[in-house]
Amino acid sequence: MSFGSLIKVFNGTPTLSLPFPSNSIAWPVIDAQRDSGKYVMGLFEGGASANGARVNGVSEWTTPSEVVSILSKEAGKEVVFNPLPKEVFASFLPPPIANELTENMLLIGDYSYYGKGTEKVQAEHDKWLLPGAEKTSYAEWAKANGPWTFE
Repeated sequence: MSFGSLIKVFNGTPTLSLPFPSNSIAWPVIDAQRDSGKYVMGLFEGGASANGARVNGVSEWTTPSEVVSILSKEAGKEVVFNPLPKEVFASFLPPPIANELTENMLLIGDYSYYGKGTEKVQAEHDKWLLPGAEKTSYAEWAKANGPWTFE
C-alpha cells in the first residue's frame, strides 16, 4: 500500500507525481500483510466452487486525491498530487525500466489497474474473502505505518 516511496519533496512540499490524467483515477491498494491471506483462505474455504476463480484482491479502491489527503492528515503537512507528462515521469526512472514502468502507469491512468470500471464490481471479488474478514482501509494502513516524514 505504500506510496511513500513515490512521494518526493519539491519546494518544501511533499508531492505524489504520476503520469495520470487526473487525481480521480481509480487505484487499487492492498495491505499485503493483513489482507492477502483473507482472500487466500476465503478461496480455500470456497473449495471446488473456487476452482478457476479470478480474484482482484483489493483492500480498498482509492484515488491519488484521496491518497494525498490521507497522507496530509497523517503527516500533519500538506501532500499534493502532481500529474506529470510521461516524458518527465520517465526521466526520473533508471533507463532499463523507464519505458516499461511509464507505459504501465499510463495504462493505469487510462484504463484503471484491472480495467475500466472494475472498481464498481469489487463486491464480486470480495465474495471470496474469508467469511467475517474485514479489509484494511488506506487510512487505517497509513495511520498504522506512520509517522510520515518526507525528505
